[in-house]
Formats: sequence, C-alpha cells, structure tokens
Amino acid sequence: MVRRVIQAQLGLVNMDDRDYYGNKRLELAGQLIAILFEDLFKRFNTEVRLLLRRSGVFFLMYRILF
Repeated sequence: MVRRVIQAQLGLVNMDDRDYYGNKRLELAGQLIAILFEDLFKRFNTEVRLLLRRSGVFFLMYRILF
C-alpha cells in the first residue's frame, strides 16, 4: 500500500477512486442470511441450555450420557 502511495505521488500510477464499487467489499444476500442464521442458532442453543438447566432435565441427561 505504501508503494502505491509513493508511486501515485511520483506520478508513476494514477490515484484510485475510493468510491468505485470495484474497490468495495460487498456481502451478498446469501452471506448475510447465513450470518443471521448462525447468530440465531447460537442464541437458540443457549436459551434451550438455560431452560434445561433450570428445569433439572440437563443434569439428568448429563448423568445418562456421561
């Protein structure tokens, strides 16, 4: 990056247009939905785990499995 700035200052290359969409990192709809699903799935698992711990079923399941 420093090399590109120095080259632009010396006039060896043209400066980039920062607002050009080719220089931006865009996330597609599928990626955004995947992120939302991951967050909601983690929250769901946490809430189910808390409900099981409160009801005492978690400890019963833990004794059976381990």
